[in-house]
Amino acid sequence: MAILAPDTMNGIIPLGTSMDFESQRSRDPGCWDGISFCTPAIDALAKTAEDDWAIPIELVDAVLKEGLGHDMPPDERTSWHATHQKNYTGDTGRKRVRISSINLRDATACTAGSTACDAPSRGCTAPKTRSTPSPTPRMR
Repeated sequence: MAILAPDTMNGIIPLGTSMDFESQRSRDPGCWDGISFCTPAIDALAKTAEDDWAIPIELVDAVLKEGLGHDMPPDERTSWHATHQKNYTGDTGRKRVRISSINLRDATACTAGSTACDAPSRGCTAPKTRSTPSPTPRMR
């Protein structure tokens, strides 16, 4: 909803997003590593953008791959690209993307060193390859 209608959302609070709170134990076999994934985007989006700025397609593709996998049909990918390019433009769009990335990274960092969960790691039993997005803030 936030991607499709960003002007109607004030923010997102993710709850119950991981079976093992992004601990080192879950990152070792190749599960989600929010710190490594988000930090390059946060750094690249630090400077004020011009009015013609739009979210980098590389960042959209990296998020799609993490969330929906490698096998997305080309027409779906094109639709997601168009939606992001429409909803994340100019400096306001850059700020929203950066804040979302910071919130996600910091939520991961806060739990990464936690020992609160003693349950065995679930899911992600096979190592996965992960790409790190490297968006260029002025890319169109």
